[in-house]
Amino acid sequence: MRPGSAWMAAALVVAVCGAAAGQEEHNPRYVPDETRVVLLPVANVSGEKDAKQRSLQAENGKRELVKRFAERGFRLAEPRTIRRALDDLHADLSGEERLRREELERVGRALEADLAVYVEITDVSQQLNQNLFSKTREGKAKIRMWILDVARGAPLLNGVVLEGSSTGGHFGELEKGSRRIVLAVANGIRHLLEPILKPYPVVERAHRERAGD
Repeated sequence: MRPGSAWMAAALVVAVCGAAAGQEEHNPRYVPDETRVVLLPVANVSGEKDAKQRSLQAENGKRELVKRFAERGFRLAEPRTIRRALDDLHADLSGEERLRREELERVGRALEADLAVYVEITDVSQQLNQNLFSKTREGKAKIRMWILDVARGAPLLNGVVLEGSSTGGHFGELEKGSRRIVLAVANGIRHLLEPILKPYPVVERAHRERAGD
């Protein structure tokens, strides 16, 4: 190996190790069954005109959040407890970035949470893709997510945006685009959570059923 190549290889190792160390610092490991998680209602600010579809998109997003945390054994705060706290605190998560994070921390502390999670659906769309042999309907949803370590006041995700998608209709009847958008919301949330939840294996079903309070 040439001297220059050896130097570059060494620098790459240092850079990778440094990045890994930084990630560990900002994403500490948690003990799931000792970690209380507050999953706030998913806010649909996409401008979707159909009220029913707007509700279905948000509901499916919340369902995906619950599934991903519960199947790894995290303790989930009860939805009615969360709603009561939001009402009592007159919490408003629609403000600018700094205020939104402060509100998320305030709600998390009121509920004695270790982690607080908030998701917005910021845009949805659909399109028809076709060629000589097939037609497919594709739904897309832009998801923005915050995950806050409440005790440290430190974000694990800070308004990170990802576009989820879902395609169907290769065979048989072409599915409605509205269904594809609902599925795209769940896919976007799943992909955003993957790097955060990757260290935590899926636990036994009996354990998952005890994940909530």
